[in-house]
Amino acid sequence: MNDESFGGWLKRQLQRREWSQAKFARQGNFSPSSVSAWINNERVPDPGSCDLIADALGLDRDLVLAIAGHRPVEDDDSPLVREFIAKVRRVDWNVEGRAGMFDTIVGKWIDDDRKMREGT
Repeated sequence: MNDESFGGWLKRQLQRREWSQAKFARQGNFSPSSVSAWINNERVPDPGSCDLIADALGLDRDLVLAIAGHRPVEDDDSPLVREFIAKVRRVDWNVEGRAGMFDTIVGKWIDDDRKMREGT
């Protein structure tokens, strides 16, 4: 994992969503002072707060726990890959959903990547 701080990561998540710290605090029912302390790297959220942060941001709790330093992260996973995996884990999969996801979306990505690498 890279050396990015939790605060930097959280700030980037809010920027992507065009959320202010106040909006995030309301969304997750956090105190504004806690959000400020997290973003300014004065404190790291405890595991329970990580669960709430994951819910507020629509991310997988294990991703947030790992970024906060409460869980190990695979060293070779890029932040983009970790975020994608975290979002996929939030889906309540059924048999049809799995088949549709892998046959259409992921299959197309693999085909497009192969074509790009081959230059076709």
